[in-house]
Amino acid sequence: MKCATANDKTAKVVFLSPGDPRSLRQWSGTINAIFVALQKRDRNIRFISGGILEWMGRAARKLLSLVGIDLELRHSKPFGWLAGSWASARLWTLKADAVVAVAASNYVAFLKTRRPIIYISDATFAAIERLYPEYKVLPAWLRRDGNDLERRSLRRSSHVIYPSQWARRSAVEDYGVDDRIIHVLPFGPNLSGELLGKFRTVKTADFAGSLRILYVAVDWERKNGDLVLGIGRALRSAGLPCELFLVGRIPATVRSGNGINVVGFLDKNDPADLTRLCDLYEKAHFFIMPTTADAYGIVFSEAQAFGCPSITFDVGGTSTAVLDNETGIVLPLTATAEDFARRVELLVQDPSSYETMSRNARQRYEQSANWESWGETILQLARPKADR
Repeated sequence: MKCATANDKTAKVVFLSPGDPRSLRQWSGTINAIFVALQKRDRNIRFISGGILEWMGRAARKLLSLVGIDLELRHSKPFGWLAGSWASARLWTLKADAVVAVAASNYVAFLKTRRPIIYISDATFAAIERLYPEYKVLPAWLRRDGNDLERRSLRRSSHVIYPSQWARRSAVEDYGVDDRIIHVLPFGPNLSGELLGKFRTVKTADFAGSLRILYVAVDWERKNGDLVLGIGRALRSAGLPCELFLVGRIPATVRSGNGINVVGFLDKNDPADLTRLCDLYEKAHFFIMPTTADAYGIVFSEAQAFGCPSITFDVGGTSTAVLDNETGIVLPLTATAEDFARRVELLVQDPSSYETMSRNARQRYEQSANWESWGETILQLARPKADR
């Protein structure tokens, strides 16, 4: 795909997202990362967010939970109609060549505009419904509404950007989207290039002493923290001294000692915590998160930027986030702790292959899995055809 250059006419876009794109807390910081990438090219970029609608949606869910009902009404068609009307009214006053809608199928479905829509998400509703247990128990009417909003949004879109082949396949197979309008671009890390420049991003096979493995996750159960502990034990049983560094919400039953280092939760919005996290990525030999359900996994992008090979299960979009035997290790959900340990052991025994894998990870970040590439691609797609 041809990327925009300094000599090209800069496209004017309106950015549409459920939450404020200036916030680092929306969608794990990914919405902000895409917005900033566009803002660097157009300082006057305008945005539309859900504002009070999102607050109302969260409040409604909380009230329903008080009577034992767990419903995310923002997947419903009535909310979609309201959100589309809200966004349409605000869009009417803004001039732009295109609308860039991120994680906003419930806003795009009933959006009234003649402008081209560039739709960005990490997955389709159908794919998420099959992957995450909490979606499988939604009432049938709400699942139908969620799928209808997704279908309407995709049909309205001139271009669709996903980070994974898994999401692309679902769009084609579940919703009949023309594959020619779909673009697969891996997510970048939610860490600035300036920050990354302060750390070493090339790994060497310095395994003498102890193997250092980093785990970063908030959901211990879904991200399979217990399996990580098992992999650590399997490595030590194979004669490989191993230290695990556990970042996130770690159960109180897991304590430091015997090769386990409980770091706890680190807030990226806190400069000291962010520096600590980057230091852990820099020193780790491997990043591990054997998740059982993930649309992508921004943490894999972060590890990749540090040249740190990742270890995970093949589920959802992880096999695009981590390329097996190229930027990391990806095994089927049936794999055991011993299976993972054997793959790690092979790399430890072959230092040149490990260092090649580390270089591959960093090169992927530099060449495609970064937000600069996203900004260029989006603006290229947004430009009127006559100006391309």
